[in-house]
Amino acid sequence: MTVPATCWKVVVVLPVGSDDVGRVSASTRVMAVSVPNVNTVASAWGGYRTSVE
Repeated sequence: MTVPATCWKVVVVLPVGSDDVGRVSASTRVMAVSVPNVNTVASAWGGYRTSVE
């Protein structure tokens, strides 16, 4: 078993409501981070933002 080099998270920002999948569109705000899997990672996550394609 190997340890991944990075950990990532993706957030889709939607207002409270139902049918979340149906409310996602091209203009929906999406944020993603890719963080190296090391003990020296900075606590400020903004430097790890990445694009979503």
